[in-house]
Amino acid sequence: MTTKDLSKFESNRRYATLVAIAVEARATLIDQIVDLHDRFINQIFNKAKRTQTEKLQQSSKDIHHQLN
Repeated sequence: MTTKDLSKFESNRRYATLVAIAVEARATLIDQIVDLHDRFINQIFNKAKRTQTEKLQQSSKDIHHQLN
């Protein structure tokens, strides 16, 4: 819909349409923000999990080396 199309609407309908568009845009932005947040948290979690696994493997090697 263009601004020219909006200008053809009566005042109340034009405002209602603009409000509906704004509400929908807000919902879309919130969904995108939540999705982005989830991806960031998953990246942090996966990095921490890899680091923990690497440390565990290294300490296992160190313990094994000390026992031999």
